[in-house]
Amino acid sequence: MAADTLNVPQAFALQRVIKVDVTQLGLVLDVGSPIDSVNLSHLSNVVFTGLDGVLCDAKTACPDAPRPTKLLVRKIPPIQFKDQLPSTDGTRMLFVSTKAGVYRFRLKPLSGSPKYTQVLIQSEFPAGFAAPITR
Repeated sequence: MAADTLNVPQAFALQRVIKVDVTQLGLVLDVGSPIDSVNLSHLSNVVFTGLDGVLCDAKTACPDAPRPTKLLVRKIPPIQFKDQLPSTDGTRMLFVSTKAGVYRFRLKPLSGSPKYTQVLIQSEFPAGFAAPITR
């Protein structure tokens, strides 16, 4: 099993689609800031859960629970959903919305060992430092 982390600069991640492989072992997507919402384009064989906080339904308020900054994404055995057609290449899109913007991940379900087990979105500014003010 791979133990490598794929580091992606935040500015790059907000402007482009990040292509990642998803296996049964799972993949951690660390966006580095609280997640407002998550949407998956096709639900048949990929699931996700918050690792360090609680994902809440948009209709359900959960103010006491911290929102996650990390998602665990895993491949599962296929489930058939009526009226939901898979993509021609088997990929799915995962949209992760944060205060910084929307991250777009193209997930490709694979069998076998992944090349990396974590995708880390790296902020340009270390924790505790504020971004410079531009006028």
